[in-house]
Amino acid sequence: MKKYLINRLMFLVVLSILAVGCASTDSAKKIKAFSDATVLTTQNTINAFDVVERKYYDSQVAKITANYDTDGFNPNSIERFLEPPQIEARIQVLNGLQKYSEKLSVIMGNEQLDEFDEETRKLGESLTKVNNSFAKNNILSAAPFDSNQIQIFTTAVNALGRWFIEHKREEGVKKSVGEMQGNVGIICELFAKDIGTVGQTGLREQLWRSYSDIMKAQDAFILQNKDTLDPIAKRDEIKYLASLVIDQKKADETLKSVQKALEQLKETHSKLNEAFSDNTIEIDNLIKQLKDEGRRIKKFYESLEK
Repeated sequence: MKKYLINRLMFLVVLSILAVGCASTDSAKKIKAFSDATVLTTQNTINAFDVVERKYYDSQVAKITANYDTDGFNPNSIERFLEPPQIEARIQVLNGLQKYSEKLSVIMGNEQLDEFDEETRKLGESLTKVNNSFAKNNILSAAPFDSNQIQIFTTAVNALGRWFIEHKREEGVKKSVGEMQGNVGIICELFAKDIGTVGQTGLREQLWRSYSDIMKAQDAFILQNKDTLDPIAKRDEIKYLASLVIDQKKADETLKSVQKALEQLKETHSKLNEAFSDNTIEIDNLIKQLKDEGRRIKKFYESLEK
């Protein structure tokens, strides 16, 4: 009976510890998913600077083309919207945010876990030897225990060791998230404000204005050359002018989505500690929405490359 109760107890210990291990694995996956979503969001924000800069350049070229016969070409008329130090400063901050999320994932990820597992195996081997001798000569001397039962105990200790390791690592992530809460929020708010609103200031206003300038210049080009363009060329130029209306709206919606993604990143980070709770429905949904939005924005950028 004593032997049965001990075996039963060890079995329940192993099951409970393994259940904790599964929960830790799930938490690690959620942190990794958050990191991936953050990388997408920060990269999409960086790409937004590139889109605005390119369209600003295109608008200047369109003006030069439309007015070339009267004004000629002036190299000084080509300038940047954002100077290199301004872009580099933004990218540096976004890279910092990206590295932060990647560090959270590394703390919870398999790279470090493999290292801990090796230490745990060594500890397990040591404990197996100690348990064999100690159990036979002291604790388990009143009842016989075979090698399999001793191994179950070793496995339980190994699992317990893993649980302590996971617990410490989770606590490290939780602490980091708590300490960085305000900082991440401020960074996201800053870049959302940097994107701005059409009709006011920021990247969206500049991008909208660039498209408007391109359309104005394209319209002037068609009017100036309507008598010399052949019907096919004239049709293509007008078709391009019309497509700019749609492109302007799509580009603005994309920047607006980047702005929304930054706000979602702030909210997702504020709920990130729920990844370690029993109820993860909200954080799962937030991470999924952030990733889906990031992928959609990325597809738009890829379409621009084509």
